[in-house]
Amino acid sequence: MNKSTWSGIIGAGLLATASGFGTLGALGAESAGAPAAPLLAALLLTSGLAACLGGLLGLSGVMAWIPGLAEPGAARRRPE
Repeated sequence: MNKSTWSGIIGAGLLATASGFGTLGALGAESAGAPAAPLLAALLLTSGLAACLGGLLGLSGVMAWIPGLAEPGAARRRPE
């Protein structure tokens, strides 16, 4: 996977996290909100932060141990 894919994953995580914070802001304004709203905020925040973490790990190359995510020929390269 290339850098733009990992950057897109990080961007999606930031968008989900920002949506979670927006949901928390809306919860403070309404005291009689839907009972599922706090759960929605928690899921958006945790999934957004997890996506950001996964994107950062992929961008740094730590995810290369997963088959199919390593760059072709990366195992054959030797440091000089």
